[in-house]
Amino acid sequence: MANCINCSATLTNDNWAKCRRKKKDYTCKNCYRKYMQEYRKKNHKRLNETGRKWAEKKRKTTPFYNRKAKLRIKYSMTLEQYDHMFEKQNGLCLICNKPQTGKRLAVDHNHKTGAVRGLLCQNCNMALGNVKENITILSKLIIYLKEHNSE
Repeated sequence: MANCINCSATLTNDNWAKCRRKKKDYTCKNCYRKYMQEYRKKNHKRLNETGRKWAEKKRKTTPFYNRKAKLRIKYSMTLEQYDHMFEKQNGLCLICNKPQTGKRLAVDHNHKTGAVRGLLCQNCNMALGNVKENITILSKLIIYLKEHNSE
């Protein structure tokens, strides 16, 4: 059995951590925890900056953080194709003809074929998704609204 290099406690299978400073030295978990707390306090600015840099790099390299890659992977389209479609629609939703507010217009596509149909606002895109693109349900919704319209 080895002893902790800091407090000389006897180390068992479940209470030791390998010391990063020297490869052959071991420390108990309590001493290691204290060491790491002090280290984090002393180096918090550098560690925070490192974390920020890592997150920024992740956003740039991970496909769904990157808009261009998301369009290519999910819809097989380029950013230029999206922009062309946006201009062709005059920046308006294909269903309600309202301009985008806050979020970009969503790419609407056929879930069976994957074919892109156009750009929709979030509300219209969610409405289509909620009825599972089922024309029968949409027809029944129209009939329901006509029958119960209180104009």
